[in-house]
Amino acid sequence: MLSNKNKEVLAKRNLSLKAKGLYVLLLLLKDQGEIIDFKNVSSLVSDGRDSITTAINELKKKGILSIERLRDDYGRFYESEWLF
Repeated sequence: MLSNKNKEVLAKRNLSLKAKGLYVLLLLLKDQGEIIDFKNVSSLVSDGRDSITTAINELKKKGILSIERLRDDYGRFYESEWLF
């Protein structure tokens, strides 16, 4: 079941169908406890890297998605956290 916030995102007229589809996929992955990263997302769709990146950037531009890169104690990136 979709929350009111999720319904509002999907009802946005200024959001492309591609971005809405990616958003739903991210919700499903989160609900299933799956790892959410670019590699996992790209393995589940037929779209290419550029198409997925375009949808990610659209969600980020609209303030729906942010991706935080986490660092270890030595300052090296070790994981990305997708927040939506």
